Amino acid sequence: ADGSGVLAGTLLSLCWSSVHSHKRNSLIHTDDCPPFVAMNPETGEANLAELERELAALPDLDNIQRVLRTRQTDKLTKTLSPKQIDLLEWLSTFPDQGRLEPSSFEEFALEFPTESLMLSRSHSKPNYIMKFVDSAPDPEQERIFEQHGTLLGYHGSSLENFLSIVRHGFQEKCIKYGHGLFGDGIYFSTDPLVAKNFVSYYQLPKDLIRLLGPSFVNGIFGHRIGCCIVCQVAKHPTDVKFACKDAGSYIGINGGPGIAKHYVMASSTRYIRHRYLFLYSKFDGNSQRLLFIIVLAYILVLGLIFFIKSKQMKRLLSSARF
Repeated sequence: ADGSGVLAGTLLSLCWSSVHSHKRNSLIHTDDCPPFVAMNPETGEANLAELERELAALPDLDNIQRVLRTRQTDKLTKTLSPKQIDLLEWLSTFPDQGRLEPSSFEEFALEFPTESLMLSRSHSKPNYIMKFVDSAPDPEQERIFEQHGTLLGYHGSSLENFLSIVRHGFQEKCIKYGHGLFGDGIYFSTDPLVAKNFVSYYQLPKDLIRLLGPSFVNGIFGHRIGCCIVCQVAKHPTDVKFACKDAGSYIGINGGPGIAKHYVMASSTRYIRHRYLFLYSKFDGNSQRLLFIIVLAYILVLGLIFFIKSKQMKRLLSSARF
């Protein structure tokens, strides 16, 4: 599949699920909206109904990509309105000027060979992988990572949460103090299968399928998608809690209980760096049956060709002539 198409489809899906969420005003930040979105002076909230309308009015993904590839201003303005152009530019670039770009399991494996083996063995390999590109790494975070070392943590959640996570990172203000099983903080797992169990799949609605393109959804993307973010977490001895083989478990913020195997808890986002976004997809029953029929037909055709060209078939045909 075309990596840029999957990336564009993912960003549109993240935006769609957030805009149509019942908690959209907390998921889409008022200080990070496309320029055409007005603010309500009474409530201080963004008018997300306008964002919802422009998103729904976009042409299908194939047309968007085709006109963007031409790089011709006249075709661009004929296909997309100024508000839609602003919307796509806003989606593709994050507030800190970082971005997501298409990646692959092979690239992930080169950087994290041990973790890639774990993904394969636990049957947790994602369908698609995107990589975070940081335009300006934080020198203080670099120092912390170098001093304490890092581990790889996986975090699965509902799709509607990921537009905010991708664009702004985890929000410390959203930590529910006093409710954490192993303390208060942001939770990860070092086991991708554990994190995958927390991935909540989003059923693509008809209007979003129209936007992405039915052939793209049926053949590549899938009808239900879910995300898992992969982060490097500093192994800070007092502010990050994680189980380790040789020393029991680290005790986190102000003491407190230990932590279960495969779990990681960071007290602050300063110890967290986004590295990859995993996309998991599922097809509906009809598409799966169609795919099975196509694969079965292909195998039967190959078998027939092999049989016709086999020596036994040639001898059979030769004997039939006599």
